[in-house]
Amino acid sequence: VVPQHDAATREESIPSHLEVIVLHVMAKMGKNFQGNELLEAMLSNGLRYGSMHIFHHHQNPDGSGPVHFSVANSVKPGTFDLENMDSFTSPGVTLLMPLEGLADPLDCYEQLVKTAQNLAKLLGGGVKDETRSALTKQTIEHYRQQIIEYTRQSFTLTH
Repeated sequence: VVPQHDAATREESIPSHLEVIVLHVMAKMGKNFQGNELLEAMLSNGLRYGSMHIFHHHQNPDGSGPVHFSVANSVKPGTFDLENMDSFTSPGVTLLMPLEGLADPLDCYEQLVKTAQNLAKLLGGGVKDETRSALTKQTIEHYRQQIIEYTRQSFTLTH
């Protein structure tokens, strides 16, 4: 029997937790972000409201081009209701960056981190990693190295 090297085998070589980078911007304990402030912060960081009723960061500032990452409400179902932002509150938002299909995952990651930090600063919150621990310089670098490895493996597998 000849071993099969198909898509399933290739996918197993890239750990699944690497496929989506997740950051959270959380309000201080016991507090919530106010909807209008959240909306203003999102728009001022180049995020555009779009499909799935969440915000997206596109390749181009005008909202055109492929989506690099998205921002969802941390509270289920994860959506934002633009009609009611004045009465909306949330303890946080979740930034999601699927690595697959990105032309330059490392550049998109730098934008993701910068956006999360800007949102936290504007809203008076904190940036957390995927486990909701404070995002440290070491964690930022760890994610960066994972993306470099993902990119290297993806390139090797497709070429």
